[in-house]
Amino acid sequence: FSPAVNYLGYLYMKAGAMDKALEVYEHFAATDPQDFRFWARYAQALESAGRHEQVVDALGHVIDLNPDYEPALISLVDYILAYFPTRQNVTAVRGQLLRFLDRNPESALARQRLEQVDELMASAQGQTP
Repeated sequence: FSPAVNYLGYLYMKAGAMDKALEVYEHFAATDPQDFRFWARYAQALESAGRHEQVVDALGHVIDLNPDYEPALISLVDYILAYFPTRQNVTAVRGQLLRFLDRNPESALARQRLEQVDELMASAQGQTP
C-alpha cells in the first residue's frame, strides 16, 4: 500500500477529477489485487462517481480480502439498504453481519446495522403481497 498513491487518488477525488481518481485506484488495485486498502479507496471513488453496482462489487472484494474490516462491511450494508434492498441482498448482508459479529462481538456499529436489517426484514414480512 502506497500512501503517495492513495493521496494522489484522494487529491483527484477532491478536485472532482473522478476519471483520474478511478484510473489511479484501478491501476494499483490491479497491480496489487490482494491489498484490501486499494479496493476500499476504489470503492470510495466509485461511490463518488455514482457507479452503484460497482461499489457493491468493490466492497464485497474488500470483505473477501479482509472479513474483519468493519468500515467496508458497514458501507456495504448501508449501500445495499439504500440502493439495492432486495430480499436476497438484505439476507446476504445479514449473514455477513452475523459472521462478522461472531468474530467481533464487541462491535456496536455492526450490531446496530444488524438491528436495522432485522427491522427491515420484519417490516417486509408484515406486508401483504
